Amino acid sequence: MGIRICDILENDYFHEFKVIAGHGGLDRQFQGFAFMDAPDSFKWMRRREFVITSGYALSQEIDTLEKYMKNPRFREMAALAIKLRYIKEVPQKYVDYFNQYQIPLIIIPDSVAWMEMMNQVQVMVMNRNIQKFRVNALDSNLLSEAAYPFRKIERILRATETEMKFPALLYDVSTQKEYYSSARFKKEYPYPFRAEDFWQPSFSFSKELMCPTLQMARYRFNDTRDEYLTPFSWITVPINVGESTKAYFVLMESREQIDYYDEFTIRIAVLLLQAVYEQITATQSITDQGFESFVTYAIQKNTPERAQLLQQAGALNIKVQKKYHYVLVKQSDVSVNFAGYREELRNAARKTFADQEYHFAFLDDNRCLLILSAKEGQEQEKAAAKLKKDLLRFSTQLELEVPAGDFSYSMYEEAAQLLEVKRCMERCKRAMELGPMLYPGEKIWCYQKMGAFAWLNIPQDEVETMFRDYLPMMKDEKNTEMIRTLKIYLESGMNYSLTAEKMYVHINTVRKRIDRAEQIFHIDWDDYMARMKMELMLHLLRF
Repeated sequence: MGIRICDILENDYFHEFKVIAGHGGLDRQFQGFAFMDAPDSFKWMRRREFVITSGYALSQEIDTLEKYMKNPRFREMAALAIKLRYIKEVPQKYVDYFNQYQIPLIIIPDSVAWMEMMNQVQVMVMNRNIQKFRVNALDSNLLSEAAYPFRKIERILRATETEMKFPALLYDVSTQKEYYSSARFKKEYPYPFRAEDFWQPSFSFSKELMCPTLQMARYRFNDTRDEYLTPFSWITVPINVGESTKAYFVLMESREQIDYYDEFTIRIAVLLLQAVYEQITATQSITDQGFESFVTYAIQKNTPERAQLLQQAGALNIKVQKKYHYVLVKQSDVSVNFAGYREELRNAARKTFADQEYHFAFLDDNRCLLILSAKEGQEQEKAAAKLKKDLLRFSTQLELEVPAGDFSYSMYEEAAQLLEVKRCMERCKRAMELGPMLYPGEKIWCYQKMGAFAWLNIPQDEVETMFRDYLPMMKDEKNTEMIRTLKIYLESGMNYSLTAEKMYVHINTVRKRIDRAEQIFHIDWDDYMARMKMELMLHLLRF
């Protein structure tokens, strides 16, 4: 969007400029300057240009302006400003012509330099654009810390469309979320397009680099087979923080391109958006460091007193009253250092928990405690189901971000305050230890699902002995039905009839198989501990 003729004439610099015709067209907008100091200059002029001339061409060929007036482009001109240096006055017939078409005809003082005149207009345009982007007018006290930057993004987009009359989009790479300046963007958004097509087109296109510094480029749909899309164009600018692309800003030109002054607006919008993402990145980094420091302090060997934890939380500006869910993430591939993938972990978390507060703290190079805010008033069963569902999505995202990693997860379903972080982490660790033995086919283990096994401290060498002594005979095909019968027999409360009914076999068959198992494993059915050991062994060995 350009600037109106009347707006620049109100500026102190232009107070000696005199309008001699076309007063009714002072609200015309212009999108740039053009010079007319050659008799055929009008051949290269475009619509909405502020044409300026020293009058030299008119002094050499007096009918130059008359020829231009007969050209259709004349009526598209925003205004004509002339110095009375080479001609003493503008002929009345020209004045009448400008009045007829309501095109401002302006006399420029002889002392005015072209460069100064154009610079003044550029400064006015930039000042106006800056005033339009008053995103700091938002009241941060009324918004959550997470919502505030994204409200700023929405306001920047709305201001862009208001100023330029072109709809805009911002695509957040980490959350894969789209923000629009208005519903108009989607109305002009061609049906075959995907969001990614605006920076990585999947069709024939042409690309014009408009600003190498900002990597601002204009894309055009380039397929003559589709008449609807052929003139379609848009401008894309990546929003980078460091070497990482955080978002893409897209301005929909559709079938009319932006003007010279619109590029000022784009640059301001991009710089503001970049500042927002730098703020988001810095805030997240500081917050993560604070949580990691607090967790490290809270889980140290000699657990600090509650007063000490509260003091540490206060120093780090951490609210310990809130409740969180705790998830232990473990990476098992020895060739991967998980702690070196913090940004990838953050990206996976953003894509999964975009509407939820999340933090993470590395316990060592390959173990990380993921801390997720709990929803107040939600039933534990529903919260646990949602948490596991979200973790499945998170694991998918993390595998995409770190394809070389081998990840597993353990969680503690019950929400607890940060003051309980050590207890929650220990339970996650316990679930991580037992999970592979009790549920080897899974990747996400819940502490509560471990049941009574979570209370038992089974030495690793005992488990290895159990595997060494019993696994060969259990894997023997001759013993398959016997082992299966033994498992169902124990699950059925050592009831022969119920076992036979479940297995669809005769009760005597069950008795024979149990007698054989008793001989092989030397089971004393009257010994409760012996029975429990056998049940545990069958569970650990997954029979």
